[in-house]
Amino acid sequence: MTGGMNTDEPLSRNDYNFLYDRYFFIDDRFRNNFYPLTENYQHQYDATYVVGNFEVYKKVTDSEGDPIPATAYLDPDGIYADPTLIHLETDSVRGNWKRLNEYVDYEINRMLGYIRVNSSTAQNEIAIAYTITNLNLSTKIFGTDQDSTGTNFKQEYINCITTNEGDTVCEYVIKLKLIKATKHQSSPSSATWPLMFKNVYSLGGSNIGASTLEVDIALDESA
Repeated sequence: MTGGMNTDEPLSRNDYNFLYDRYFFIDDRFRNNFYPLTENYQHQYDATYVVGNFEVYKKVTDSEGDPIPATAYLDPDGIYADPTLIHLETDSVRGNWKRLNEYVDYEINRMLGYIRVNSSTAQNEIAIAYTITNLNLSTKIFGTDQDSTGTNFKQEYINCITTNEGDTVCEYVIKLKLIKATKHQSSPSSATWPLMFKNVYSLGGSNIGASTLEVDIALDESA
């Protein structure tokens, strides 16, 4: 590849040297809709299945940022009706979760259903509360009807502790969708490995124009 920090010195990247833990699909449906590309090499999306309301969280061990107790599930819509049976749920992470700031800690593509997190956030477990809505293709305006995904939002916890002060029931109110299941670098053994992008690479620079970028893909037949 050429077009990096110094265009006189081409960059080389092996296919397995992708960026870890920076880009994630929100759920399997968004991942499955991402490909194939159109004839114009654009991603397609389902206008009846886009992200509506959302809150993104990272798991923390301190009280900074007003975290809330919650459980993040790989499939929050399919968990047991009684969330106190957490010990029977394997693909979940329970703890204190801090709500993140959009454009500071992460960016989200609501139509294609993926998020990009910064390097600091990537060092934590990550989860999301979200609803599904539709998109008007003519106006590009998101709909007002919100379909549940089995997750809920921080305000529900606030409402719970307001009416149940001192009651532990509120610790089990919030359910999140798990996006990154470990604070360490993701690996194939992670339950959320399929949600992580594995085709994004660093070009060693910034503000690289697509018109000046040259890419060659080579197959090492000796490997």
